[in-house]
Amino acid sequence: MASAVLGLIMLAVATAIGAAQKMAFESQKRLLASIAADDLMSEISTLAYDDLGALNGTTNEIGGMKTLDLEAYPETFWALGRRIDVLPETLMDEASGVSVEGSMITVSCFDEFTDLAIFALFVPDPDTDAPAEPLVAGGGR
Repeated sequence: MASAVLGLIMLAVATAIGAAQKMAFESQKRLLASIAADDLMSEISTLAYDDLGALNGTTNEIGGMKTLDLEAYPETFWALGRRIDVLPETLMDEASGVSVEGSMITVSCFDEFTDLAIFALFVPDPDTDAPAEPLVAGGGR
Protein backbone atom coordinates (compact mmCIF):
# COMPACT_ATOMS: atom_id res chain seq x y z
CA MET A 1 0.00 0.00 0.00
CA ALA A 2 2.82 2.39 0.91
CA SER A 3 4.54 1.64 -2.41
CA ALA A 4 1.38 2.54 -4.33
CA VAL A 5 1.01 5.85 -2.47
CA LEU A 6 4.69 6.65 -2.99
CA GLY A 7 4.31 5.81 -6.69
CA LEU A 8 1.34 8.18 -7.03
CA ILE A 9 3.25 10.95 -5.27
CA MET A 10 6.25 10.46 -7.57
CA LEU A 11 3.99 10.52 -10.63
CA ALA A 12 2.35 13.77 -9.45
CA VAL A 13 5.75 15.39 -8.81
CA ALA A 14 7.09 14.30 -12.21
CA THR A 15 3.97 15.65 -13.95
CA ALA A 16 4.28 18.99 -12.11
CA ILE A 17 7.96 19.31 -13.04
CA GLY A 18 7.18 18.59 -16.69
CA ALA A 19 4.41 21.18 -16.76
CA ALA A 20 6.67 23.77 -15.09
CA GLN A 21 9.43 23.15 -17.64
CA LYS A 22 6.97 23.56 -20.52
CA MET A 23 5.66 26.83 -19.07
CA ALA A 24 9.21 28.11 -18.56
CA PHE A 25 10.09 27.29 -22.18
CA GLU A 26 6.94 29.03 -23.48
CA SER A 27 7.73 32.11 -21.36
CA GLN A 28 11.28 32.16 -22.69
CA LYS A 29 9.98 31.99 -26.28
CA ARG A 30 7.58 34.89 -25.65
CA LEU A 31 10.37 36.99 -24.15
CA LEU A 32 12.73 36.21 -27.05
CA ALA A 33 9.91 36.93 -29.52
CA SER A 34 9.39 40.38 -27.99
CA ILE A 35 13.10 41.10 -28.18
CA ALA A 36 13.31 39.92 -31.81
CA ALA A 37 10.22 41.89 -32.91
CA ASP A 38 11.43 45.05 -31.14
CA ASP A 39 14.89 44.65 -32.65
CA LEU A 40 13.51 44.35 -36.18
CA MET A 41 11.18 47.32 -35.65
CA SER A 42 14.20 49.36 -34.50
CA GLU A 43 16.05 48.40 -37.68
CA ILE A 44 13.06 49.33 -39.85
CA SER A 45 12.71 52.73 -38.17
CA THR A 46 16.16 53.72 -39.51
CA LEU A 47 15.12 53.22 -43.15
CA ALA A 48 13.91 55.89 -45.54
CA TYR A 49 10.14 55.99 -46.02
CA ASP A 50 10.41 55.07 -49.72
CA ASP A 51 12.26 51.84 -48.79
CA LEU A 52 9.54 50.54 -46.45
CA GLY A 53 7.20 49.12 -49.11
CA ALA A 54 9.88 46.70 -50.35
CA LEU A 55 9.84 44.99 -46.94
CA ASN A 56 6.18 43.96 -47.21
CA GLY A 57 5.90 40.19 -46.93
CA THR A 58 9.49 39.66 -45.83
CA THR A 59 9.60 36.51 -43.73
CA ASN A 60 12.35 34.81 -41.75
CA GLU A 61 11.38 31.18 -41.36
CA ILE A 62 11.59 29.48 -37.97
CA GLY A 63 15.24 29.03 -37.05
CA GLY A 64 16.44 31.32 -39.85
CA MET A 65 16.09 34.82 -38.44
CA LYS A 66 18.43 37.46 -39.85
CA THR A 67 18.84 41.18 -39.46
CA LEU A 68 18.02 43.45 -42.40
CA ASP A 69 21.77 43.38 -43.11
CA LEU A 70 21.48 39.56 -43.39
CA GLU A 71 23.42 38.83 -40.19
CA ALA A 72 22.22 35.59 -38.59
CA TYR A 73 20.61 35.67 -35.16
CA PRO A 74 22.12 33.64 -32.30
CA GLU A 75 21.02 30.02 -31.89
CA THR A 76 18.97 31.11 -28.87
CA PHE A 77 16.26 32.14 -31.34
CA TRP A 78 16.07 28.68 -32.99
CA ALA A 79 12.32 28.24 -32.34
CA LEU A 80 11.23 31.61 -33.79
CA GLY A 81 10.54 33.27 -37.12
CA ARG A 82 9.47 36.80 -38.12
CA ARG A 83 7.25 38.47 -40.69
CA ILE A 84 6.96 42.10 -41.85
CA ASP A 85 3.77 43.61 -43.24
CA VAL A 86 3.77 47.15 -44.65
CA LEU A 87 0.37 48.46 -45.70
CA PRO A 88 -0.73 51.94 -46.77
CA GLU A 89 -3.01 53.55 -44.24
CA THR A 90 -4.67 56.88 -43.56
CA LEU A 91 -5.18 57.92 -39.96
CA MET A 92 -7.88 60.46 -39.21
CA ASP A 93 -8.13 62.71 -36.18
CA GLU A 94 -11.87 63.14 -35.78
CA ALA A 95 -11.53 66.12 -33.45
CA SER A 96 -9.50 68.26 -35.85
CA GLY A 97 -10.53 66.73 -39.16
CA VAL A 98 -6.90 66.16 -40.12
CA SER A 99 -5.93 62.98 -41.92
CA VAL A 100 -2.40 61.68 -42.27
CA GLU A 101 -1.35 59.26 -44.99
CA GLY A 102 1.43 56.81 -44.40
CA SER A 103 2.28 53.17 -43.84
CA MET A 104 1.37 50.83 -41.02
CA ILE A 105 4.29 48.53 -40.32
CA THR A 106 3.58 45.31 -38.42
CA VAL A 107 6.31 42.96 -37.23
CA SER A 108 5.13 39.55 -36.04
CA CYS A 109 7.36 37.03 -34.32
CA PHE A 110 6.01 33.48 -34.34
CA ASP A 111 6.71 29.88 -33.47
CA GLU A 112 5.30 26.77 -35.11
CA PHE A 113 1.89 27.29 -33.48
CA THR A 114 1.08 31.00 -33.18
CA ASP A 115 2.20 34.64 -33.22
CA LEU A 116 4.04 35.30 -29.95
CA ALA A 117 4.70 39.04 -30.32
CA ILE A 118 3.22 41.64 -32.66
CA PHE A 119 4.56 45.19 -32.86
CA ALA A 120 2.93 47.89 -35.01
CA LEU A 121 4.18 51.35 -35.98
CA PHE A 122 2.53 54.00 -38.16
CA VAL A 123 5.01 56.00 -40.25
CA PRO A 124 3.61 59.15 -41.88
CA ASP A 125 4.46 59.77 -45.54
CA PRO A 126 6.89 62.72 -45.53
CA ASP A 127 5.87 63.68 -49.09
CA THR A 128 2.22 64.21 -48.18
CA ASP A 129 1.33 67.84 -47.66
CA ALA A 130 -0.37 68.49 -44.34
CA PRO A 131 -3.26 70.96 -44.46
CA ALA A 132 -2.17 74.53 -43.75
CA GLU A 133 -4.90 74.90 -41.14
CA PRO A 134 -6.68 71.97 -39.54
CA LEU A 135 -10.44 72.04 -39.55
CA VAL A 136 -11.95 72.98 -36.21
CA ALA A 137 -15.01 71.17 -34.91
CA GLY A 138 -18.15 73.05 -35.88
CA GLY A 139 -17.05 73.75 -39.46
CA GLY A 140 -14.85 76.81 -38.81
CA ARG A 141 -11.17 77.27 -39.35
